[in-house]
Amino acid sequence: MVHERRVSLFLDGLEEDGTPFDTQPLAARLHDISEDAAMWVGLNSNGSNQFIGRMQDFRFYPATLTNREIVEVYSGVLPQLHTQPECRCPPSHPRVHPLIERYCIPNAVEDTTNDRVLRLNLNAHPLSYLNDQDMGTTWLSKIMSVQDLHEGVTITVDFANGQYQVFYVIVQFGGLLPESLLIQRRSLDTTKLQNGATTEQNWMDWQYMARDCNVFEMKNNGPLLRPDSVNCLQLPSDVSYSGGNITFSLLTPEPNLRPGYNDFYSTPALQKMVYATQVRIHLSGQYHTRAAGVNQGHRYYSISEITISGR
Repeated sequence: MVHERRVSLFLDGLEEDGTPFDTQPLAARLHDISEDAAMWVGLNSNGSNQFIGRMQDFRFYPATLTNREIVEVYSGVLPQLHTQPECRCPPSHPRVHPLIERYCIPNAVEDTTNDRVLRLNLNAHPLSYLNDQDMGTTWLSKIMSVQDLHEGVTITVDFANGQYQVFYVIVQFGGLLPESLLIQRRSLDTTKLQNGATTEQNWMDWQYMARDCNVFEMKNNGPLLRPDSVNCLQLPSDVSYSGGNITFSLLTPEPNLRPGYNDFYSTPALQKMVYATQVRIHLSGQYHTRAAGVNQGHRYYSISEITISGR
């Protein structure tokens, strides 16, 4: 792969760290194919150092391929990325940053280099930013009307690899917080069918949260009478105008002590309650934006990251 005065050699795709086999500088730029010039493959221009062996399937590409495209040529499959995999790196920075996928970096540089360019549009805020493990990205909803905020939005997280025990859910907001939130879960029915398969249960309520729990016809900070009880936690009456998080934890004594929280392995009901294959989060309402004179342009949801911890 050649770009300007740098050439990279790839053997059977990429190395384990996603880099070429070798990258070296060129003494001068290669002639453009549109110019009156010749190119030799397998020997020097003076005929020396002739390659001994066989060459098969020689291809010439009029554009510089990126590292992912090299893998696609070798394997037939373009490597997937978490966020917008159809967006590719430019030839000058052909390698996707191994830690921050929205950036691309050159070959033959350290991962910590500041020589990086954005792979994605700076104004892009796709839903995949919710769980890309990058606090520098944010998902934004559309600008919403008062009725839209009342109806809210629902976000579903699917555990693609199966069922897990989940112990807490953290929603990190980049803007104004919702006035109410419902977290639900779906798990596998452990009762096997006659053919040995398992079925998914219906959505089950996990936690209600609201500025005023009357919206759910529940008491503020109601008691948890059983290990698997569900209550409504009251959110603060006033919050900041930007940022903040909402945390749901199953095994902590506060703000309402859950029976069995400190004896998990001896509490079957609580063990069953933490299982999930999917988590669904419903947001509705919004702090501050109902006040008179508030610009409608502020009526949107902004989430930096959703963190679900389990095993």
